[in-house]
Amino acid sequence: MRRRHNAIVRWVIASVLSLGLAAPLSALAAETELIVEDGNDISIEYTLSTKEDGVINTNVGEEAFTYRQGSKNLDCMDGVQKRLAGHKAGDVVSMVLPPEEGCGPIDPNATMELELSFVPENSRKPGQHVKLRGPHGVELSGVVKEIRAKTAVIDINHPLAGKTLHFDVKILTITKGEPRSTPPFRPPDSDYR
Repeated sequence: MRRRHNAIVRWVIASVLSLGLAAPLSALAAETELIVEDGNDISIEYTLSTKEDGVINTNVGEEAFTYRQGSKNLDCMDGVQKRLAGHKAGDVVSMVLPPEEGCGPIDPNATMELELSFVPENSRKPGQHVKLRGPHGVELSGVVKEIRAKTAVIDINHPLAGKTLHFDVKILTITKGEPRSTPPFRPPDSDYR
């Protein structure tokens, strides 16, 4: 009976191999072992803090933050993406990012002078955080540095510029990213055809 059972098992394995099903099965197994690499969608739980301010933001116990590894349009995430590369789901990673790898150094020239009419009245004092809509509808955040007779000087550095960032990250899931279609670039106010 045992010999017959072994013969049947060998026949099933040979049949699977001959039908070419081994490759799809191995691909399925490999997919469960995805790592953080460009193009994959990564869901994380994180806590962001600085020595000066303590915990600034966390999503622990809330909805996961999901991003596409390799994306360049994520605020202050280049250093995090570099440090998570090669890790897998379930990994917990703590990292300390100097300003150059986080939100950048403070740029003393990152200011803009606006007419007071663009600044809400209740924000017209130094130190006030403001959200403004610039030309072309772009939203800007900044801090009022100075109020002059007819204008306000706004510091538009990222609020975390110049700070060393501490991230504690748990990688929850990694999935193969679906290709995204990007519309062709069109210069603003042009006759692009």
